[in-house]
Amino acid sequence: VEILDKLDSLINDLNQGIPAEISLRRKQYEYYRNLLLSKEELESFFMMM
Repeated sequence: VEILDKLDSLINDLNQGIPAEISLRRKQYEYYRNLLLSKEELESFFMMM
């Protein structure tokens, strides 16, 4: 029974944990994308060229 409980908790964690991780990574990607493509960053990049 203990093994089945561990398996059940692992499966439930995967069903909840993976979508949460994807959501957090998407927010992280959007943050850095917006930072890199901000007007100030683009201006400083083209000034260096």
